[in-house]
Amino acid sequence: MLKFSAILLLASMVACGGNAKDSDPTTDSGTDTEDTDTDTDTEDTDTEDTDTDNQSSTGFIDCSAHTDCGEDMFCSVQCFQGPCGDDDSVNAPAQGNYCQPCVECEQGPDAIDGSCAVCED
Repeated sequence: MLKFSAILLLASMVACGGNAKDSDPTTDSGTDTEDTDTDTDTEDTDTEDTDTDNQSSTGFIDCSAHTDCGEDMFCSVQCFQGPCGDDDSVNAPAQGNYCQPCVECEQGPDAIDGSCAVCED
């Protein structure tokens, strides 16, 4: 009997178009399922490089490891060739950790890690 009642209830809901409240467009139940999301998803289309790091014209930037430097360069303990620094403000010779051309790595102590191995590849 319970099964028959459930079927009868379901059939009457289908015949009435579901819930009578939902079928009346003038009735606002406050449970709209329409997407009213007002935030806007904007895609960043700015192609200008706004990164202010490593803007050196020479490439002899500040470093803390060889991986900070470009090809055929090493992280030195001194600015051998300048200008050095991220903003080219350091003139050679000057103490500090700067990317330098591998030709300047003449002995281990020239490099931040005590080895010119990065330049031997």
